[in-house]
Amino acid sequence: MKFSGEEVFFNRDDLIVSKTDSKGVLTYADHTFLEVAGYEENECIGQQHNIIRNPNMPRAVFKLLWSTIQQEKEIFAYVVNSTKNGGHY
Repeated sequence: MKFSGEEVFFNRDDLIVSKTDSKGVLTYADHTFLEVAGYEENECIGQQHNIIRNPNMPRAVFKLLWSTIQQEKEIFAYVVNSTKNGGHY
């Protein structure tokens, strides 16, 4: 993927919600996720969640995220993700 450097913004009161199975496959993406990331639902559901992973995010953050999820705990975290067109949010 080519990165555009464009930062995408969304309303500060909006939450981006996505859900995966235990293998990291997207099972749900809310409207805000789809709008900000630039995907249609049929393009991302069933895909690995890392389709939006930004290479500037340290891998240790994702290790913590997945470790927490595998313990069946919720986690709320701020991360930088990539959009379909190479921007970030």
